[in-house]
Amino acid sequence: MNLQDLKGPLQIFKSNPKFDPKIPFKHPNGQENKSDALNAEFNYQNGQSAFIKKQKHVNFEENLPPTSSPISQPISSDSSLHIEPHEKLNVSLELDQSNFIGGRYPKRNCKQRIKDTVVQEDKVEQQPTSSSILYPIDEYISANEFEHDDTIHAMKTSDFTMENVRESGLLHPLLFNDPPEKLGMRMPNPHEFSILDVLELVGGERRIEVFDVHTQEGKNMRLKEFVKYFRQSPSRRKTLLNSLSLEISDTKLSEQVKAPGFVKRIDWIDNVWPKELFARQKNLLKKSRWARNNDFSTYPKVQKYCLMSVANCFTDFHIDFGGSSVWYHVLKGEKIFWLIEPTEENLKLYEEWFLGGNGDSKFLGKLTKCSRVRLRQGETLIIPSGWIHSVYTPVDSLVFGGNFLHSYAVATQIRISILEDNIKRGKKYRFPHFKQIFWCFIAQIVRKCTHRLYHKKLSEEAHNVEGLNLVQVIDEAMDDQMANNGPRLNSDGEEICYDEFLGNAIDGSYTFNPIQSVYDNKDKAEFTPTTNYNIDFLRSIPPLVISGLPPLLNYAKQLLKLKQPELIEGITRPNHLVKEFQELLEKMRQLGLCDDKLF
Repeated sequence: MNLQDLKGPLQIFKSNPKFDPKIPFKHPNGQENKSDALNAEFNYQNGQSAFIKKQKHVNFEENLPPTSSPISQPISSDSSLHIEPHEKLNVSLELDQSNFIGGRYPKRNCKQRIKDTVVQEDKVEQQPTSSSILYPIDEYISANEFEHDDTIHAMKTSDFTMENVRESGLLHPLLFNDPPEKLGMRMPNPHEFSILDVLELVGGERRIEVFDVHTQEGKNMRLKEFVKYFRQSPSRRKTLLNSLSLEISDTKLSEQVKAPGFVKRIDWIDNVWPKELFARQKNLLKKSRWARNNDFSTYPKVQKYCLMSVANCFTDFHIDFGGSSVWYHVLKGEKIFWLIEPTEENLKLYEEWFLGGNGDSKFLGKLTKCSRVRLRQGETLIIPSGWIHSVYTPVDSLVFGGNFLHSYAVATQIRISILEDNIKRGKKYRFPHFKQIFWCFIAQIVRKCTHRLYHKKLSEEAHNVEGLNLVQVIDEAMDDQMANNGPRLNSDGEEICYDEFLGNAIDGSYTFNPIQSVYDNKDKAEFTPTTNYNIDFLRSIPPLVISGLPPLLNYAKQLLKLKQPELIEGITRPNHLVKEFQELLEKMRQLGLCDDKLF
C-alpha cells in the first residue's frame, strides 16, 4: 500500500521504482538523504526484532479470543467476473520470455543486464528492443522450494479482530479469500467495472508514469494513452507497460475504494497526521495552479493506488518505501508474489544484492528462505512492514491497494529508512513526509501520557506572506495571565508547550510545505519534565508498540543533529519534546513496562 506494486509502506505494486515514488530504479540526480549517522546509533536488535523472533510461529486462530467480534459483518457477494470481449484476459501461463526482463533497481546493474537494448534516459521516443530474461520465472512459479506453510497466514475475516492486531502486530503476511465487504473494504463491482471506468473517473488527461518492462525505464504518458494500450490484444502490444503509481485519493474513483477497516484504525495518516493539513490540501488544489501541476500534497498521499498491469509484467525484489505495510486487493486478474521475511540477516543480504554484491543475475529468493503465494481475483493480501518481495503478473490485472505506517512496526519502519539511506535512495522515492509523521507520533504519545501539548493546532490555509500561521489562539490577555501565574493550559487542562505566534517559514516566504523551520527560543532553555503521568494509559499500550519506542527515541535524537530534521509544522520546541519523550520512557521502565534490554 514508493502500492506501489510499489508506490511506496504495496510496493508490490511497482515494477520499477525509478518512476515510482516508492522504489527508485536507479540513483537519481536529485537531492538525497545523507543521514548515515542514523545507521550507527540505531540498534535494531533492541527493537521489534525481539518480538519478531518470539512470535515467528504465531497461529492467529489459536490466539484469537473466542468472544471477539469480527471487524465487519459478512456480506454475501458473487465473485464471478464477466469479461467484455475487448477486455478478454490472456490466461495462458506459457511465458514468452522475450516479453519481459527481471530488472534490479540500481541503474548501473541494469545496464549490464540489458545487453541488446540501447536506451538513453529521458529519450522515451526511442523504440526499445526486447532483452533476454534472466530468471526462469516459469520454473519459479511451480518450484516446491518456495512452498512454506508457516509464512503466509490464510485467514477468515470472521476470525480476524483488532485484538488479533494488538497481539500479533501484523508480523506475517495475511491472505483473505472473502468478499471485500467482510474486511470492511469497499470495491467496485468486478462484473461491471473495467479500465474504461478508471479512465472516466480519473480523467484521460491525467499524466501518469508507467514502467517499460523491456527497457526498465519509466515514461510519462496520459491515462487515455495507457488505457488505449491496455485494451489492445496481447499480440498487438509492442512492449510491456506497467502502471503502478496512479494514486486516486483526489479523484472520483476514490469514492468507490476503501481500505480494510483495521487499516483505517491503525494507519498513521488517518490517526496521527494533522487533520488540518488534509483540508489545506483541498484549498491548495482549488487556489494554486502550481500545486495542481506538481501533484503536490500536504499529507502522505499513498493510501489508494490503482494498479494496471498487462500479462507477463515482473517486478524484482524490493521493500516498500519507509518500511510501510501494504494492503492489496485483486479486482481482476491474478498476481504471484515471492516473499522474504525482514530478519536482520535477510535485510543485509538484500542490501548487498541490491547494490550488486551478489552478482548480476541472482534471484534473491534462491539465496534465502522465500515463500510464494498466488493471489487470485477477489483475494486480499496484507504485506507487513519490511517484507522483501517480487511480483509477477500472469494475466492482465486490475488491482487496488495502499501503503500505511503504524505503531506496531516502528522499529522495522525506522530500520528500512536507514537501509534506504545506505543504498542512497533519492528523496523522490522515499515515503512522503516520513520524518514529519514520526514527529507527529512522538508528540501524540507524549500528549496522551503526560497531558503536555507540543504540537499546536494548524491552519487549513497556507501561510501568509509574512510566514505566520492563521491558527486559532487563546485570548492574548488570558495568555499573558497564564504566563505570569504558571503553565499555560488549554480548555482540556493540557499544558501548552509551544509558541502559538511563531510561524514556520525561516525566511517568511509563502510556502506550502508543512515543515517547521524556526523554533521557539525556549527550546534551548532549561527543561523540567512533567510529573503528571496518565498511568492508566501507559499500562494500556500494547507491548509491541512499547518495543518500538526506544529505537524511536534514538532516531529522534539523531534527527535533531541533522541540518534539516524535517519537523512537522507546529512543533516549535523539538528539543524539549525529545527530552519529555525520554523521561516518559524512563517512567515506563520504572513501571516495568519496558524491558531494560531495549535501552
